[in-house]
Amino acid sequence: MTRKVTISVPDELHEKMEKWRGKLNFSGIFQEAIACEIHKKELFKTKLEEEKTLPEIWGDGNLDTPEGQYAVGKEMGFAFAKTAPYPEIKQYEQYAENWDAQEPEELDRFHYNLDIISILDRAGIIEGGTTKAKEVPEDAMPLTQSFDMGFMVGIIEFIREECSSIETSKLVFKRDPDDALQILEISQIRIPTKQQ
Repeated sequence: MTRKVTISVPDELHEKMEKWRGKLNFSGIFQEAIACEIHKKELFKTKLEEEKTLPEIWGDGNLDTPEGQYAVGKEMGFAFAKTAPYPEIKQYEQYAENWDAQEPEELDRFHYNLDIISILDRAGIIEGGTTKAKEVPEDAMPLTQSFDMGFMVGIIEFIREECSSIETSKLVFKRDPDDALQILEISQIRIPTKQQ
């Protein structure tokens, strides 16, 4: 069974659609796009509900190949982003906007600001450059750029989806309720009262 729905499109798009009427199945295109977006939201919601800690992800992950390191890094980056205090994640939002361009200078700046080793150290996974959470054989492959890139992708994925899912103020309250009032108080617009 199918149902009819009404959608709104800007005039410019409507004019282009008129030119392609009969050659493109707009209904199918919209259905596919909406199904894809809903699927992404459902996956995001599922990932948000996962309770794995960074050491658990590290311990369960396959770090033997660059592909495995990328996957572990991505999962860890996402898990880090969903649990880190809002001010810490806020500083990385600037990299989400132009992420698709993959500008080398921006990637380097993000990587430098992120300081993944420090995050792994705080999570108890490494200490002084040595792994703690998992027994590592002597011939083990060292962490590569694949892991770091995966970690950054996980954070960007979280930021993009989280920011498009809820208002920023809700994100602040959800993460840091104690800081939220102070943050909102600072950003309030104050209208001076007329002196009589």
